[in-house]
Amino acid sequence: MDFSSCQEIEMLPDLSMATPNLKCLLSRQCKSLVEVHESVGCLDKLIAWDLEGCTKLRSLPRLLKMKSLLYLCLFNCSSLENFPEISQEMGSLVFLDVNKTAITKLPQSFGNLTRLEQLLLGSKDQLVHLPISIYDLQNLCELTIYGSAEFPRAVRTNRQPQCNSYGGLSKDGFWRLNKLSLHGFSIPSELDFVLTSCCTLSLKQLYIYPSNVATLPESIIRFDRLHTLCIKGCAKLVKIPRLPQSITKVDASSCLLLDSQSSRKLLIQFGEKLGLPQDIACLGLGSNISMDPQSSSGLSLQIDLPSFLSTSEFIVFKKVYFKSESLHVNSDGEDTRCEYEIIVPGNKVPKWFNHQSIESFISFSIGPEFPTISLCLAFGLLDDVLYEYLCDVNISINGTKQELKVRLFDAIRCDHLWFYYRPHSSLQPLFQDLNLGDRNHVEISCKISHWTSKPRQVVPIIKRLGVHVECTCPPQNSHNNYEGVQPRFYQISKRIVHRRLRPFLCQGPGFILRRLYHTLCPTWSTSRQPLLKAHKIKKNSSKKNMPLGEPKSQKRSRAALNITNVSKIEDMPLGEQKIQNQFEVRMRTKRTRTS
Repeated sequence: MDFSSCQEIEMLPDLSMATPNLKCLLSRQCKSLVEVHESVGCLDKLIAWDLEGCTKLRSLPRLLKMKSLLYLCLFNCSSLENFPEISQEMGSLVFLDVNKTAITKLPQSFGNLTRLEQLLLGSKDQLVHLPISIYDLQNLCELTIYGSAEFPRAVRTNRQPQCNSYGGLSKDGFWRLNKLSLHGFSIPSELDFVLTSCCTLSLKQLYIYPSNVATLPESIIRFDRLHTLCIKGCAKLVKIPRLPQSITKVDASSCLLLDSQSSRKLLIQFGEKLGLPQDIACLGLGSNISMDPQSSSGLSLQIDLPSFLSTSEFIVFKKVYFKSESLHVNSDGEDTRCEYEIIVPGNKVPKWFNHQSIESFISFSIGPEFPTISLCLAFGLLDDVLYEYLCDVNISINGTKQELKVRLFDAIRCDHLWFYYRPHSSLQPLFQDLNLGDRNHVEISCKISHWTSKPRQVVPIIKRLGVHVECTCPPQNSHNNYEGVQPRFYQISKRIVHRRLRPFLCQGPGFILRRLYHTLCPTWSTSRQPLLKAHKIKKNSSKKNMPLGEPKSQKRSRAALNITNVSKIEDMPLGEQKIQNQFEVRMRTKRTRTS
């Protein structure tokens, strides 16, 4: 029976006489529904009951005696304050959603839902008091709490003790719980109690979304089945303890106070676990951070701006992405592609990545066997802007190009590092028809294809790209094959500036300044650190390198690139004019001091 979106119904009537064998009752989005008849709570044959979005619903039947009920959804029944009593054991209900309701206390009889496997409860800025009988839900596999919840501490003597997360004995806890999600959990002491006393070694996924927790308990290392840890948006988080060896994914995005030492230790732990030596070197590199001259396509990647999508468009885009990603996840929530990844705040690629580039493109050589590849990308974002974007990573071996990874980053602020590991066992199927020789040319390119932000600001960029791989690159002269980057203040030589700008002079000086410095400010990065230092382009070199038949507009653009003597550009936006004027003042001051 379907009453969905019926805006005139105010009460569900007595259905026991007319439809005693009713199996499915849908009353979603009934905005005027206020009350449900008592007889509905006694429909023995009812299997599914959906009341989602009935925002005016205030009362349900006082007792529930539904022996066959498997699914009950009360999501967004924002006026509902009381949950019915469960007069007898309901051994069929496996799914219950009471999220975004006004229920702040569950009855003691709640423990009669003995077969319940998935429970969602709570609401934002609301504290839910749980009864001691909550520990009778021994089939509970997934627990999701929105807002905060208070778990009972009382110890009972009528239950068989089992091992807790410390390896000791406890009579209370969820012994089959494998996924715990806490959204907006605001009581740190309660979080410690849940992880140390309520969760057992069966825990596999832990999600802690925006919370004021400052650190995680050291006992988290005992969860030897935990493979996913998501603690994104925890603004006060400063430390991540050592994690169990079973961990494969860590997302600490937008944890702005997380110290760099925790991030560094986390990366080292993953490196040790995956057998990535930190002393591996590449004989073909002339410096620690390089620009590969073969990466002519890399320049176009930097200039090819990603597509901006509105918030509504990006929501649709995310649904498609998550649907495609779900195809690679098994019943335990594990990724079948054997991938490892870390997302933490920061913008410095560790030195033990033996190939590094200031572009979004890098190349190297490998032998006759497919290697294990690890990537580390540094993304440049503004601190006060909320970004969502999609990063595409492609790999090409001897000219054969394949997609390596597509990753969605949502609700991210400030610069971030993304570590990604792909074993050779999953890489080989991508090139199963390719026969490798003694030396094979590999190219890895990264690109931000789609993005959105609130408010719309500067496009996110890839600041650094690092690759850890056992390569067979031959020893080469750094001056002939690689253009070194001076490590201090990330200064770039004049020759690199010339080479990077020359193909794009026709775009105009305003465009070039934005792309050259990847920010609205031409002398400082978003982290307030000097990003690039451009030297004056001599007029002689400009004329010498001027191709024949060059348009006048391009000549004007080239002349305007005399960085130390930039004239006022009328068509430049007001913000850029102001920045440019400030830059001219600084340069005049510098010349005065020099003279």
